[in-house]
Amino acid sequence: MEHITTPPTIRTSNYTMPTALGSGGWSWGELRNLNYFIQNVNLHTEDVALKNKNLAVAKFFRAWFYFKKVRAFGDVPWYSEPLKTSDEELLYKGRDPRTLVMDSVMQDLDFAIANLGDGTSKNRVTKWTALALKSRIALFEGSYRKYHKYANLPAADRFIIAAKVAAKTLIDSKKYSLYSTGKTETDYASMFQAAAGPTNEVILARSSSQNFIYYTPEFTSTSNGNYGATHSLISDYAMIDGNSYYSANDGKIETKSYFEEFQNRDFRLKQSVVFPGYIRIGTTNIAVNDFAENRTGYQVTKRVGPPIEDQGSDSRDAILMRYAEVLLNYAEARAILGELNQEDLDLTVNALRKRAGINQPLTMPLKTDQLQLNRYKRTTDANVLEICRSAELNLPLKVYVRMICLDGMRATYSERNIPVYILRGLTN
Repeated sequence: MEHITTPPTIRTSNYTMPTALGSGGWSWGELRNLNYFIQNVNLHTEDVALKNKNLAVAKFFRAWFYFKKVRAFGDVPWYSEPLKTSDEELLYKGRDPRTLVMDSVMQDLDFAIANLGDGTSKNRVTKWTALALKSRIALFEGSYRKYHKYANLPAADRFIIAAKVAAKTLIDSKKYSLYSTGKTETDYASMFQAAAGPTNEVILARSSSQNFIYYTPEFTSTSNGNYGATHSLISDYAMIDGNSYYSANDGKIETKSYFEEFQNRDFRLKQSVVFPGYIRIGTTNIAVNDFAENRTGYQVTKRVGPPIEDQGSDSRDAILMRYAEVLLNYAEARAILGELNQEDLDLTVNALRKRAGINQPLTMPLKTDQLQLNRYKRTTDANVLEICRSAELNLPLKVYVRMICLDGMRATYSERNIPVYILRGLTN
């Protein structure tokens, strides 16, 4: 998505060094809270099982914290203990190598997986939450290393294999499945409108009994600067018959009218973006797209609530991790490793396409189109490019969440899932 406040550095890939304390994401308060907790659990908890369970939760969040830092900055200083103001040598030390940091992240996740319970919970961190996060982080790191040759980072395949194994472990557990009532034209959208997200698919969500998430106004108020879907995302949705939108139009997609863009497309498109004939939830009249609402002209409807929320917040679940992502992580890892087969497709992408009303399954070998080849220069592997295209349509929500850590200690973080990252190592 594009927003008026999206930094020019992201839009143009012209990165500059932050100059102010805490600017550009270079802030470390959350890490100190986590390390403080880890240190004191080790010092003051005698019950080994209880200690390890609490440590597992803290290390899960430390891994997530460092993943976001590495994704933004590359090399960063690794700290495994809370710093004091007198620790000048540590406070002013340089960045540690990315390899050390990411190996430490994997160790934290492995500890969490080994010491969290087998039960499921959409609001508490479990073994399955840690496996889902590991599949996300390992796939990002492995594909970054594989496709950014100039970085000279080793062990790309080791991370991709770790992502594959983590995802398949979760899949084989049969703890989760795709949410579906058989209503292909509404199921995808209704999953995000539910007051309580469906626990068969939702692995982690932020739930609240009070209005908490300021979400709807970001997509409805007329400001010419709110979040808008990009044309590149719109063009990735397949035709309802399963064919590529680009190929079905002989590549002539730049001249299509707004009305034409929404005809005979994957049902997820109309469940995500305002389309001709759209009736907003909580209303009965057809709504006309407001092209002044954002910078791109495509108004997002995914999770957007009724008009009563236009100036306020809501208490519906904010979904942070879904089983659909794990399926795609597995498929992408298999594709990158050259292992993708028809069974993998049927288990992952084809299951998602079927829920979206596309009855024609993808078959091996996959074929890509010139649109994908023009966008991504680091590989011409059709299997990888087509799995990544499918992944783009299942992005997690962009939300801001405050998590309450153990024993009343607070750790605040912002989880920003920006589509510029979704193809990981393939983008510039």
